[in-house]
Amino acid sequence: MGTAISLSGQDARRAQYAGMDLNQVLSSNKKNFDVAFAAVERGEFSGGISMVTMPTLSLWAGGKKMKFMFTHSIWKKNEAQVEYAKDLLTSAIPGKIVFKRI
Repeated sequence: MGTAISLSGQDARRAQYAGMDLNQVLSSNKKNFDVAFAAVERGEFSGGISMVTMPTLSLWAGGKKMKFMFTHSIWKKNEAQVEYAKDLLTSAIPGKIVFKRI
């Protein structure tokens, strides 16, 4: 399971990656890893239930499930953010992603 956005210090955490290339990002923390879009077998994005469950992105690749959780502190059910996530995921892994609770 991974945290897509941390509970605190989101701006500082994102800023630490500014100007880095992919290899630098990957090597900056032993928990960082990459998944090639071509390797993704399927995906599921759930908007969660406001104030009950967190939004999640689950990806299956190489027979393994990877789950990324988004924090409630930034998730306001903002329709523009939801649409952006849908567009981004749909274009990145077309035909392999489903959306729930959006």
